[in-house]
Amino acid sequence: VQKATERLVRGRTALIVSHDLDLLKLADRIVVLQQGKVVEQGTIGKLLNDASSTYARLMNAKDRI
Repeated sequence: VQKATERLVRGRTALIVSHDLDLLKLADRIVVLQQGKVVEQGTIGKLLNDASSTYARLMNAKDRI
C-alpha cells in the first residue's frame, strides 16, 4: 500500500486519511484529530520530537506492539 501511495501522490497535492501511521511518513504535514477536533499539526519531525504529542505517543505505542 505504501509504495502504491508513493507512486500516486508523487508530484501532487494529496490528502491522506489513515490509521496506518507508517503511511503518514510520506506526508509533508500531519494533522492529528481527536474526537473530530484538530489537536496538533506539524511535520513528522516536529511531532516526533515532542514526546508529549499525541502523534509521538501513538508511534511509540505502535513500536512496542
